[in-house]
Amino acid sequence: MQAEEIKAYNDVNWKKLIAEWDEETVSDMMCCAEISPTEESSFTQNYGIGIKVRPYTCTVFFNDTSMLTFDFANRNRLRNKIKLIQKDFDNIVGSIICLKRNIG
Repeated sequence: MQAEEIKAYNDVNWKKLIAEWDEETVSDMMCCAEISPTEESSFTQNYGIGIKVRPYTCTVFFNDTSMLTFDFANRNRLRNKIKLIQKDFDNIVGSIICLKRNIG
């Protein structure tokens, strides 16, 4: 995925998240998922293994403040996984895409 695509996706979903909760709550939830914004206003998530196979991660936020995180390799995989999650859950608020960062 291109950096511009990720930024556009996250901008839309960030607005959805802060419409549901205040910014402090969203920031606290993101800390629990170990998501951190970088200087480029994109997002990164720390991982030690599996970066070359699936370089991205997506965290889905539900209206009961629970979260689900999964890794993916390309846009099609992301779209298919989101569709599967939407079939099972009707309380999705939004999701954030992160680029994995190797910490090991």
